[in-house]
Amino acid sequence: MEPSMYLRANVLERDYNKHNNYQMKKIFKFLLVSILFASCSDDSGTNKNTEDAANLPQRIRVENSSSSASIVNHTFDYDGLKIKTWDREFMSGTSSYVEKSRHEFVYTNNLITQINHYSGSNLVPLTLMDEYNVYHYNSDSKLIKEERKSRSTGEVIFTVLYSHETENNNDVIKISRPDSPGMQKLTYLSDSNMKYEGIDAGNFVAFTANWTFDTEEINPLSKITGIQNLYIVNYDNGTDPTFYKYNTVSTNSITPGANPASVQYDYEYIDGRINTIIVDDSRFTLPFVQTYYYD
Repeated sequence: MEPSMYLRANVLERDYNKHNNYQMKKIFKFLLVSILFASCSDDSGTNKNTEDAANLPQRIRVENSSSSASIVNHTFDYDGLKIKTWDREFMSGTSSYVEKSRHEFVYTNNLITQINHYSGSNLVPLTLMDEYNVYHYNSDSKLIKEERKSRSTGEVIFTVLYSHETENNNDVIKISRPDSPGMQKLTYLSDSNMKYEGIDAGNFVAFTANWTFDTEEINPLSKITGIQNLYIVNYDNGTDPTFYKYNTVSTNSITPGANPASVQYDYEYIDGRINTIIVDDSRFTLPFVQTYYYD
């Protein structure tokens, strides 16, 4: 997501005399109109950014009704439209143990170029982890490389490469690791449909997922500066919020093979925000529901 571009007028001062008075009046009139137009555009953009920032959720609570019932609390901290931190608390079943984590976002201009990670619990305070992520983009602000690095040694633990291509007139992103065979392939079939494939070393499709989006409903979290450049695909199980441009209508995934499995997610919204996700997993007898609460 790129920030709004504002029209700006550059007023050039120049010498003139009484013989050029008429021409200068015309120039001044043009500059005045340009400045007024730029001012209106800036006000409009500023108001829109303020409105988008006000609509960003601060806290989200997700309750899972499955047999392994869980509660996940998400807390976001922003600076305008830029995300500063994302805290996550996970509680499973009747256990009193609370698993805690924090992601701290670092920007270079309007792109997220580093994420620091913290880990802890209700028994141990959040502690900065040794490993962190660094992100690299091309001149079009498209993600091309992700590095997992060690803070103590400075070494790169692993690298993920993102290749942006076109196949059959569709935008395609191929995701791979130099130290690992196979790849992941993301195909944008249309604004409302996206396909994800996990392909193994033998070019066998080991996993497929499809997303359907409502292009009439913009996802509030997609307004976060730089978030769509970074989170190309969300590897979530419905308990974490997504950052796609549009609200998700449904997601289905299929894992073929000797023990095939399929999972269907159907989303319901209230006022543009996720209310419930109905999950129908072939490995379970009955569907279960994930309910979202906001404050």
